[in-house]
Amino acid sequence: MKTTTNKIQSTLSNAERITISNEITTLIENMRKGMDYLDIEMSFRDFLSTEDFNYIGIHGEITDYKGLIKEAKAVFDPAQSVQYNFRIANIKVLSHETVLANYISSGTFTFPDTQLYFPECATSLVFIKKLDGWRVIQMHESVQESEFVNTTIKN
Repeated sequence: MKTTTNKIQSTLSNAERITISNEITTLIENMRKGMDYLDIEMSFRDFLSTEDFNYIGIHGEITDYKGLIKEAKAVFDPAQSVQYNFRIANIKVLSHETVLANYISSGTFTFPDTQLYFPECATSLVFIKKLDGWRVIQMHESVQESEFVNTTIKN
């Protein structure tokens, strides 16, 4: 695979890699803004919503776009606010049509009576170029669940 990736990358100019990386950075930053607002539509608007999409969650389950949205709603809908720490770790432009991106996030969701802190979570996104722009075809999250901390808010 390394040889194939190197051959593919060599067909891209440095300027093309930078342009594509900037496009992907913008999409990831827009997704993060949606998460800051607990806005599911804004968070996942650049995700492929067809059966081709795969979501691999923190428990290792593999589901589709509907499963991702269901999981997000279970947290976003009851949350009153969220505070994220977020950084893009890596963007690897594999071709004119394929990009692998990784980001690291952590944060705290505040609910009416509790707060849920989640530790650093690594997320991998596979982007493909479609006629209407870049779309995420796969999302894979990885976190040490034992480090989640749920606390009761005292009034």
